Amino acid sequence: MKIAGIIAEYNPLHRGHIYHMEQTRRLGADRIVAVLGGNVTQRGEMAMFDKFVRAKSALMAGADAVVELPAVYAARSAREFARGGVSILAALGADHISFGSETGDIAELSRLAEKLENETGELSSLIKAGLDGGMGYPAARAEAVKRLYPELYPLMTSPNDALALEYLQALIRVRADITPVAVGRKGAYRDGGAFSASSIRKLIRDGRTAEAINLLPEETRELYGAEIPDGVHDPEKLEAHVLSALRQYPAPRDGEGLKQLIVNSARRCASLEDAADACVSRRYTKARVLREMSEMWLDIPPVPEKLPYIRLLGAKKGSEELLRELKKRAGEAFVSDPVKLKDEAVFRAECRVTDAWGLGCSKREYRLPGREFTNGFISL
Repeated sequence: MKIAGIIAEYNPLHRGHIYHMEQTRRLGADRIVAVLGGNVTQRGEMAMFDKFVRAKSALMAGADAVVELPAVYAARSAREFARGGVSILAALGADHISFGSETGDIAELSRLAEKLENETGELSSLIKAGLDGGMGYPAARAEAVKRLYPELYPLMTSPNDALALEYLQALIRVRADITPVAVGRKGAYRDGGAFSASSIRKLIRDGRTAEAINLLPEETRELYGAEIPDGVHDPEKLEAHVLSALRQYPAPRDGEGLKQLIVNSARRCASLEDAADACVSRRYTKARVLREMSEMWLDIPPVPEKLPYIRLLGAKKGSEELLRELKKRAGEAFVSDPVKLKDEAVFRAECRVTDAWGLGCSKREYRLPGREFTNGFISL
């Protein structure tokens, strides 16, 4: 049984995601396991759609099982996001990791990933010079690659290839015996294109619901359509609470750094957007600021040294053989009952995230606390 893993957010799942799964199967996968980010995203923002809805949509669209990428990884930098997802796939004994790529050139992507993960002294010096000049790490690293390996630099300028590089570096870092598979993403399926998740979210925010629903795949259109408008997260419902929490956040002992900047800006700004924008600089991107804010007000703990557990959110009916195989490969870390995780600090953070996410919705059942325990295992 060849198992392929896909790390994703599916916020929402769109036609490009179905294409990705289809191509993954055509490239040799017998079963697909989706590693799904929860209710806070890698950009540090709350997801628009509930993670349990998104998990269900993944199963409807072609995944055989869905496991969770905990917030301690999902709401962190691309490096930690990738490390968390790859560590889960490695623990599950996945044979392949499949990811989208603008170029689809796994050889060149792997070549650059090896250079980035095993920095030469010259590359390290150039990165340090960029950092000393006020750049953030991603920008400093990209500029260093542009100077040393100009033929590989374009790989760092496209969003899917850039994330693919993080996955490939994570494979090296955790010494995972997993074969990477790059699925070329073209035209409207690229991030920002007509069918991208970001463009669909924008249509929903702008009140153009019918247009957004029509862009969704037939397989999941009814599922997502039923969530609009009461079941989607509205960040404005939480803004006052978040701003208040940041204003009251204990000042860092050294009085410096991004956390201190955020506390200071929250105490002088009237909106969360203004507070975030006030912290943006060459060193700190908007996404970095938003991730730090989420970590602060949601009390997300540091990334653990060891993967604490692998939580199964759902599976297709008839996948018993796959689940037995995953359990065999992963051992006792593989769990589906959240009660077994109630004493895990990583899971307690997940509970805080989901409870907070629900307060940004109008749907009563989402606003109730404890949904990590009450929502139930998803079986289709």
